[in-house]
Amino acid sequence: MKFDEELKAMIVAEAKAKLEEDRKAAKAAAEAEAAAKGAAEELKKNIQEETKAKFE
Repeated sequence: MKFDEELKAMIVAEAKAKLEEDRKAAKAAAEAEAAAKGAAEELKKNIQEETKAKFE
């Protein structure tokens, strides 16, 4: 019986560690996506300003 409890505890600990790892990866991915969107918006703005300046 003790072996079963230890095995269950190990499985739970591994699952929690994997969940935490996945959560950190998801957070990093969301931050990278937000940074990419910000960079794309900045690039779009710069292109619009350059285009406008050419025609003034």
